[in-house]
Amino acid sequence: MVWIQYAHNSLPNSATGLSPFHCSLGYQPPLFSDQEEESPFPLSTCLCAAVVGPGRRPCSAPLPGSFFPPCRFKLSLQICLLQVTGYKKLFVDVENLRKQPFDSSKKQHEDMLIKLWELLMPHIPLESRITKQWGDIGFQGEDPKTDFRGMGMLGLHNLMFFGEHYPETARQALSQSNHPKMGYSYAIVGINLTEMAYSMLKTGILKTHLYNVVSGAPQMHHFHEFYCYLMYEFNQFWFKEKPASIMEFNYYREQFHKRVKELLLDHNSVLILKAERQ
Repeated sequence: MVWIQYAHNSLPNSATGLSPFHCSLGYQPPLFSDQEEESPFPLSTCLCAAVVGPGRRPCSAPLPGSFFPPCRFKLSLQICLLQVTGYKKLFVDVENLRKQPFDSSKKQHEDMLIKLWELLMPHIPLESRITKQWGDIGFQGEDPKTDFRGMGMLGLHNLMFFGEHYPETARQALSQSNHPKMGYSYAIVGINLTEMAYSMLKTGILKTHLYNVVSGAPQMHHFHEFYCYLMYEFNQFWFKEKPASIMEFNYYREQFHKRVKELLLDHNSVLILKAERQ
C-alpha cells in the first residue's frame, strides 16, 4: 500500500505539471534509499507523507532539507508505521471505552466513582451512594451514573485520570467552578470536554499532537493527558472570558474548541498540561 501511494503521489498533474509531492513537499523524494546520497530529501519523509497524506508531517521524519543516513531509513519507517497503526488502535480502545455504559452492578465502576469523590473532596466524606452531595463536584442529580450516558466509562476514566495525576490542579479547578457568578458544573463540563477530545481523535485532528508527543504507538494515557490539558485550559479560558452566566456555555465552548483546533494545525504542536504530575 505504501508503494502504491508513493507511485500515486509521484505522478504529475496534467494541468500543473507537478506531482502531489512537489505541491505538498516542494520536491520529489528519491525512490530507493541508496539514492539518498544524491538528494538531501530522504525517502522516509515521503513515505510518511504517503502513508498519512500529502502536506502533513505527522511522524518523526525530518523536515525537508535535513538528511537521514541510509542506515536510519528502516528505523524511521518503522516509527512512522507504529505511529499510524498505533493511532488507529488507540481510537478503537477509546471507542470501546466510550461505548461501555456505567454499570452500578459492577464493583469496579462503583469503586471508580467513589474514588473520584475522594480525590476531589478528600476532607468531606460521602454520606451515601445516592445523595445530593454529588452536585458539589458538578453532577446533575443524586446519582452520577445518568450523566455518563453520552460518553460512557470514557468520561469517568478521564475525570479520574485528571483527579489522580493532577490532584491539586483538579481541586483548584473544582473550587473555581463554584464561583457564585461565573461558576459551572465541573463534572458535566468535564464529560463535555471528553466529547471534545473524542471527536478530535475520531476526525484525526489529534494526529499531529500525538505523533509529536511519542515516537511510537500512542497509548490510552496519552489521550488522557490531552484531556487534562483541555480541562485546565478551558477553566483558564472560561474565567478569562468572564461569561455573564452558564447559559453562555455553548458559545464559549465553541470558541474554545476553535482555539484548540487552530493550535493543532501547527505541525509542531504539543499540547501538554504544564503542571506537577503525581
